[in-house]
Amino acid sequence: MGVVGLIGILVFFAGAHLLWQGRREILFWLAEFFRILRGEFMRRDLGRTPPGAITPSESAVIPGVPRRDRGALRLASGAALLFLGQALFLLDLVF
Repeated sequence: MGVVGLIGILVFFAGAHLLWQGRREILFWLAEFFRILRGEFMRRDLGRTPPGAITPSESAVIPGVPRRDRGALRLASGAALLFLGQALFLLDLVF
């Protein structure tokens, strides 16, 4: 195993660590995604925005939810590091 493979393994574990730190935010982002998706389907089905539906542009401000860090950047960078680490490891195996 070369240096690139070792770096790939370390990058993979760094991504796994970031995802582990953001594990509580994953359910929030899944619920947010499905809420926006449901609103979009309802809007397209009825041809208009139903009362009380939140459009994607309004999803940044949610009434009743305290504004705090939701870890989106942590989750995205963790997933990116997971894939980059695997790619580096496989690159080392091929060459």
